[in-house]
Amino acid sequence: MARDLCDRHGLLLMFDEVQCGLGRTGDWCGWKTLAGPDLMPDAISWAKGIAGGFPLGAIWVSDRMVTLKTGETKPAL
Repeated sequence: MARDLCDRHGLLLMFDEVQCGLGRTGDWCGWKTLAGPDLMPDAISWAKGIAGGFPLGAIWVSDRMVTLKTGETKPAL
């Protein structure tokens, strides 16, 4: 439902995995435990567990195409 809503309105679907990611729910990504592998976000934020206690954060972004206001289609990155 969230994926469809974001796709319909051209919105970013981003999951915050800081508290539930990196194996804390049994899966590498916490959203897979709740929503299953068929749901794919556009971006994910990670922190804490990726550096073993050292303060570090990261973001993962998909390579989906976006359409600009000009009508031009480009990779999101």
